[in-house]
Amino acid sequence: MARVVASGSVTALMSLLNRPPLSVLRQTALPVELADGRVSATGTLSLPLAQQVTSDEIAFHLTGVLENVESDVLVPGHTVQADRLQVTVDQTTVSLSGRGEISGLSADVTWRHLIGAGGPRPS
Repeated sequence: MARVVASGSVTALMSLLNRPPLSVLRQTALPVELADGRVSATGTLSLPLAQQVTSDEIAFHLTGVLENVESDVLVPGHTVQADRLQVTVDQTTVSLSGRGEISGLSADVTWRHLIGAGGPRPS
């Protein structure tokens, strides 16, 4: 098991999570450019040391904070903005939550996306 500490842009983190063998967005039409903003996250990653690793053999969990978030992708047709959102990512779900705005209206923002084949559309 490896301990992970990540800090950078949201796009950079999503690009890393979308690389094999994790490929968290492989079954979606979502881009790695989900949102503008910065992320700080920590977590764990466990996988066998082998040439060919399947997604079923991987376990990971990241928790962290997104700051200065803005997205036109998370809610189609609307802009989501937040000073700070909590983020949780594991092999089953990507989840964002916190206080923000949707198209200028104050809101409690919760966005969740199931990872893997057959997962429903983001909510």
